[in-house]
Formats: sequence, C-alpha cells, structure tokens
Amino acid sequence: MDTFLESVAQRILHEHPRDMGQVTIIFNNRRAGLFLRRQFAQMQQHSTFLPRIIGIDDLVAELGGLQIVPHEFLLFDLFDIYKHNNIPGNRKFDSFEDFISFGELMLSDFAEIDLYMVDAKSIFENLKEWKELCEWNPDETQLNDYQRQYLDFYRSLHYYYSVLRERLGSKGQAYAGMAYRHVAEEIDTLLENQGIETTPDRVPTYYFVGFNALSTSEKKIIDCYLQRGTGALIFDGDDYYSQEEQEAGLFQREIMHKYHGNKQFGEHFKEGEHSITIVNCPEKILQAKETGLILKEIADSMDDSNERIQLLTQTAVVLADETLLLPMLNALPQKIDKANVTMGFPYTLSNIHALAIKLLSLYSRAGSRGYYHTDVLEVLADSIIDSLLETKNLRSLISSKIDSGKLIYLSPEQVSELLAEVTHHERIDFLFSNPQPDANMVLSKCLRLLEQLVTFDSLRENIKETEAAGCFAQTIKYLIELQDTYHYIEKVSTLEKIYQRLSQRRTLSFIGEPLTGLQCLGMLETRSLDFKNVILLSVNEGVVPAGRSSNTLIPLSIKKANRLPTYEEKDAVYAYHFYRLLQRAEKVWLLYSSDAHEMGKGEPSRFILQIKNELTQHYPNIHIEEEVASAAQLSILASDVSHAPKDEKTMAHLQDFANYGFSPSALNNYRNCPLKFYYENILGIKKNDEVEDEVENNELGSLIHAFLDKTYRGAGNQPVNAEMLEEALRRLNTELDNIFAKEVLKGRDKEGKNHLLREVARMQIAKFLEKEVKEIRDEKASITIEQLELMKKLPLTLTDGRVVNIRGQADRIDRYNGRLRVIDYKSGKVKHEDLECPPKKNKQELPLARAVSDKWFQVMTYAWLFCRGEQCEELFQTGIYPLQAINEPFIPAQWNGNSKFGTSEIDAFEQLLVELIDEMMNPAVDFIAQPKEKACTYCPMHNCCQPLKDDVAND
Repeated sequence: MDTFLESVAQRILHEHPRDMGQVTIIFNNRRAGLFLRRQFAQMQQHSTFLPRIIGIDDLVAELGGLQIVPHEFLLFDLFDIYKHNNIPGNRKFDSFEDFISFGELMLSDFAEIDLYMVDAKSIFENLKEWKELCEWNPDETQLNDYQRQYLDFYRSLHYYYSVLRERLGSKGQAYAGMAYRHVAEEIDTLLENQGIETTPDRVPTYYFVGFNALSTSEKKIIDCYLQRGTGALIFDGDDYYSQEEQEAGLFQREIMHKYHGNKQFGEHFKEGEHSITIVNCPEKILQAKETGLILKEIADSMDDSNERIQLLTQTAVVLADETLLLPMLNALPQKIDKANVTMGFPYTLSNIHALAIKLLSLYSRAGSRGYYHTDVLEVLADSIIDSLLETKNLRSLISSKIDSGKLIYLSPEQVSELLAEVTHHERIDFLFSNPQPDANMVLSKCLRLLEQLVTFDSLRENIKETEAAGCFAQTIKYLIELQDTYHYIEKVSTLEKIYQRLSQRRTLSFIGEPLTGLQCLGMLETRSLDFKNVILLSVNEGVVPAGRSSNTLIPLSIKKANRLPTYEEKDAVYAYHFYRLLQRAEKVWLLYSSDAHEMGKGEPSRFILQIKNELTQHYPNIHIEEEVASAAQLSILASDVSHAPKDEKTMAHLQDFANYGFSPSALNNYRNCPLKFYYENILGIKKNDEVEDEVENNELGSLIHAFLDKTYRGAGNQPVNAEMLEEALRRLNTELDNIFAKEVLKGRDKEGKNHLLREVARMQIAKFLEKEVKEIRDEKASITIEQLELMKKLPLTLTDGRVVNIRGQADRIDRYNGRLRVIDYKSGKVKHEDLECPPKKNKQELPLARAVSDKWFQVMTYAWLFCRGEQCEELFQTGIYPLQAINEPFIPAQWNGNSKFGTSEIDAFEQLLVELIDEMMNPAVDFIAQPKEKACTYCPMHNCCQPLKDDVAND
C-alpha cells in the first residue's frame, strides 16, 4: 500500500516532470516536508531541482510581511495598554502578575477571533451583554464592587483588542491570528503583488498538502489560490470517515462538499490485513516497558542489520503523553541503536532547569528575615552546585546544621557560616549576598552562575546539561530584553511565572539522522506521515482526545453562534489524527494505563471502544486482540518487601541494640510491626527530623515537661507546698515565654499556630498546677517528690540465658498521701481503656504482649525499671497524668482490675517482656510486616509495604 506522501510525490512528478523547481508545497507542519524530500529523492532517476517545501506559517509571513511578535511581548504590550490608556470602566490590576492570567485568556481569544475572521465588535458586544445578564438581579439589588469590576473587564475587551491591533500594525508587527486575518482579507492584492495571476487552465504550482481542519482565514487563502487555477488541495482521508456519525470525518465531509464534490478518498482500511493489539497496562510506567518488549520483538524479526534498520524506520512510537519520553528511551532494547526523537528532550526535565526553579523559589520567598531554610537547603544540595563546589554529601552537612539550630530563616551571614567549611564556597557566595533582590538582580545572579559553571567546567562532558545551560542563558537574556523594554517585572514571583511559561516551550534537540531508525514522535508530529508499525501510548480518555478545556473568556453558546471552534471540533481533529495514523499501518499496538490514579482515571479512550465495536464491523480484515501487561515486569515484588530475614549481620546489629538497651518506644515499635522496628531501630532508617515552621506535638510535650521539671525540683524531698506552686503559676507566662523562645521557637514565627500551641501548653500547665494546689489546700493531700526524670538501665535475662538491657525514663516518682506512684505526663489524648489489661476489645485474640496499648506497655516498663532498680517491696501505682483533660485526675494502669502492683505483678510483666524479646532475638523468626489500616497510613515505611495494601486489616 502506498503511503500518503508517495501518492503526493507521484502526482507532482506526473504534473511537473520537468519543472519541479517552480512548484511550492505547503504543509501544516514542517516535519512532513523532510519525508517528502526523501520520497522525491527515491523516485527520481536523474538530477533535478526539488520543489520548495514550506509550512503555511511561512507562506503567511511571506505574503503579509508582518513580524510575528513572541507571546510574552504581547502580554507586556497588553499590560502597557492598561497602564497608559484611560480605558472606560476598566478593571483594576495591582500588578503585572495579577494581569497575566487575564492577559493569557485575552490573547488566546483575540488570536482565535482573527483566525476565524469573526466580527470582533459584535462578538465582544454579545459577550458583554451575556455577562450583564448573568449578573442581573431581578430584585434590582445594586451590584457590589467585585461584580462591577467583573463587568467592567468584559466591557473593555474590544478596546484592548482594537488598541493592540493598532499598536502592532503601526510597527509592522502582528500576533499569529492577526497575521492570518490580514493575509486573508488582502489575499487578492497580495497575490497580484507576487505576480500570481489567474490562469484557469494551468497546472497548479502551489500544493496545499495534508490539511484537515481549516480556519476561516486558511480557507480564504487556499480558495484564492484554487480559484486562480494556481493552487491545489491534496487531502488525506478514508471513505470510512464520510459516515455522518464518524467524528474523525467532521472536516473531511466539509472538504468533500466544498472542494471535491463526490470524489472518493479511497478505502485504506479495506486494503490488506491490519492487526491491532490493545494492551492494558496496570501502571503508567509499564507502558514504556511494554513498548520495549514490542520493539525487541520487531527488531528480533530481522537478522540482517540493514533490514532491521529499514523496518525500524517504518516503525513509529507515538507518545500522546510526552512525559513518558524518558522511561520509553530507557526501555529501548539494545538492538535499536538508531532512533529519531522528533519532539526533542524537554528542557524542563534538565537539572539546569531544576536549579533555576530552586533559585527563583529561594528569592521569591526570601524577605526581611532572610532566606527560607528549605530553599537554601534545596539550592545547596543541588547536584550542579555540588559539582561547582567540588563537594559530596553537602546536603547532609547543611541539613544537620539547620535542623540542630532550628533555623527557619537564614541571613546571608548565617549562610556564610554554614558554608565556611566548604572549600570553594566563594564560587557561590554571591547567590546569598542579598536576601531581598529585585527581578533585575536575580537575572544578573543567574547569568553570573552560568559564567561560573563555564569557568570551572562544572558540567564537564554532560552534553545534555551543557545544552540546557545554553537554553537557560537564552531564556535569561530574553527576560532581560523584556525587562529593559517594559520594566514591568517588579516581583521575583512574577519573574518566576514568566520563566515557567518560557521554559515549558523549550526543548533540547537530539543530534542524529532524522530519517533513519526508529521514529519517536508526538501525536501532532504524525500529520501526513504513515508507518508500517505504530505503537501508540497513553490511549486513555482525557489524553486521547485531550478532553474539554476552557482556556477562553467566551461561553460555548457564543462560540457556536460565531462559528468559533469548541471542544467538539478539537475532539474531531484529534479523532482524525488517531484514525489517519491507523489507516495504512499493518500492525498497531494501542497501550493505555488502567491505573485509576492517572489521567483518565484508568479508562481507555473512547476511540478504543469505537474501533472494537464499529471499525471491525465495516472491515473484517482488521483483527483486534486484547492483552494485559504482566505485573511481573514491575521491578519490585511483594515478596521482596513483606519481611526481612535475620541474617548474621542483622543479628549482630540486633545484639548491639540489645546491649545499648531497648526503650519502651522501641519495644512498642516491635509489638506493632516487627518490620518497622527492623527499618527504624536496627537499620536506622527514619523520617528526616526536619525543622518545620510550626511547633510539633513532641516539642509541645518537651516544653511542658521542662517547666514542670523545673517547678517540682524546687521541692527537694520535702512535701510540695501550695505556695511554691502558686509562685510557679505567677511566673508561668514569663518563664514559659523564655523556654518557648530559646528551646522551641529558635527563630520561628511566634504567631499563628505556634502562638496557639504555646497557649495550649500554658493552659495545660496552669490547670495541672491549680489542681494540685486545690488537692493540697482543700483536700489536705500530701505530695512528696521522690525522683524526677528517673533514667534507669537494667539487665533482663532471656529464656536461653542471654542478657539484654532495658532502659527508660519516667517523668516523676512521687508519694501521694503515702502511696508510691510512677508517673508519666501526657500532653495528648488519654482514655481510661488505654491503661486496662487485658483490653476490653481484643477481637483478633492477640497474645497479651501485643494486645495491650502502647501507653499501658510504656508505663509498665517504667514500673518494672523502678521496682527492679530500687528493690521496691511495697505496693505502688504506675500511670499517666493526662494534661489534655483539664479535670481528669491521675489514671493508674490496671491488670485484671487491680491498680496496685507488687512484685507478683512485676514478675508477670517481666515474663511478657521475656516472651516478646525471646521472639525478637530468635534468628529463625523473620521481621514480618503486620499491616494495620490506620497505623500503616501514617507510617514512614508505608511505601515499602505497598504490595501488602490489599491485605491490610481494619483495626
């Protein structure tokens, strides 16, 4: 079956056998021109001039003679119009940053209005009336200020449109839609000026190839060439699209009616055998791996390397979602040594761009207090900065200093102190010289950083990042030009927004032969091209087609009334590209992700359903198969992470930990999930203890403990008197502020949630002290402090005779009316059932050592340490003072309803300890995950246990 470009080449060679150099071929994209040139070269038997091959944008620029202005300059022009013109009833914008989003929508609509040659005054009048009707109050209630500003903006749109066109026209400039409209309106005059006369019987010399959806201005331009007899329209389609219900043929039916009459387009789907394989991929990334397997199968089918290259040149990998480019390239099999990536490498995926974003974030969030700590850490931990400074592990060094000092904001001097030990810190000192730079200074700093990278050859032989650095330099110089022209970038946050816009449109070109080897393309780059094998990824609803987007100020009904394109026309364009890509292919693979968390919610595109239920009904020669990509291809299996065996090295670490001493929190970790205990306590893998803006709950508890410890130490071994506690209450605010500022805040903002937490601490301490004063005065209670912050470390002999250590620190040992108590303060929530044993609810019938709560096990460990360490023979209590519950008294731990413990209860608890640690120290018992829905949700190791998520039990 001939490809579309083969048929185009054959027609032009037939009509112009001797004068091809006089022919101009116009495409809707430039890439097809490369393939057509190759086609001519393959079909010509002798030397000749090739036709001139251009894009329609080039033709419009050539005819109109207008300079197309970059989008960012248009935004600044619009804002300049706002600033320097007294626009009647115009909405007020505080800054250019506030204006950007509205300016984007205006420019998009202005371009579309001109491209489709709509009466601008009429459509803006309709839009204004529409919005006034929407805001109309039947009860004649007056509009508020926001509503008036809203309507003022829509009333001013035509003014913006008119002034912008006038300003650009006076300078010989235009935006794309304006240029097309200008050419369309003046096309007869412009063609006469080009010397193109009307010659009805002449063979066409201008060929418009591969067009599908034509705007009004494009139609008028092409019509004029056709009417003069010097132009021809070569359309690629299929008779299957002619059916009224087939959305891919929306524009084909229109073109057939206007240009071709009843001429048929052929039935490409009917010719030969077509194989379509639909592949369901459970994970998005699995599409890339599946593509690699398909390509390997294709490459393996040819033993001869030249034949293999020829076959791969006829094979296209089409990425509907271009974020899969890198995974797809990494999945290419070894036999594919030549590949042409037409879309280029996204600049936004480069390390240089990542560093630029970090720098802009650093400066946009900086203020009078200095640089925000996370921004400083991100910049200094960047791999490119590491290379420039010739350091390693800089992140861990800086992070530990920031965390230990609780540094939320850092002054330039503090950053210098952090970098003092770094050998080449002078290379980046300028980055932190001013915590409040303006946009111009930020641009200068970026250029200077690039100079440093070049001077010290920091990118070395990294070609990709070297290219990205050049791209970054161009972008910065472009921004400097914008700023020098308009001076409207006042805030760094505005600069950040504009940089993000520019970077999204930049790519790094791959070097190679574009017509040889595997072809990797985006969806729009496949226009006019045909391939023997097609692998299309991300065929999900919401991706193919892209779905409904509303990047416009004009409502759907007004668009339809003025024949502007809506989502229906855009979906029809996508449908045409999809079906046209399939119509001549022999083998097609359509891959989609069934992951409900991805775009399209895991649903296949409706185009897949159409070809299954409609296309095969028309063409029995099309064979469809469905597959599910194997999850076994995923790199991580459940069996790899559900448990950890106790090998010799692990047992050595465990014994070291046992010698150091098991704390109640470590034992609770093991009771709840042995695998988490293994990760955190044996391997030492924990969530980073990063400094946060807001005071955390554990810091709140430390604040309360510190104050109470200082207060009760003043009593010595004498009974606590009410006057001492009342004195503590009087100095509570002052001392709490001092402790809060020095030990907790450490430079963090004292307002907001931090102020609220400080008040919570003050209230809990005050209520606790007031309660004890009342007990001493009114109830004549006697309270004597025996010990505070009692730290104990004692040996425990296991069943096999091995000895381990148990350590812990009780907050307070006291005597209340002569009764000995081991006390733990808790600033969080405590319930009475938390301290009961056995628990009232033990549905899982767990062993007692695992059935009890963490709080019960903790205070019983303190009780065991106290009783064994002090050789205590008398009965005592152990429990919690719940500081959060204002009126709640001391809650003692219970065992079988008894709250007074002696040696028999301590012996029984010791047996629980031995049983638990016997299991822990047994090399034959692996560390096995014990998933629980609530606990696993907040566990730092949650991702490691992801394969177990379906087995999680509700607790």
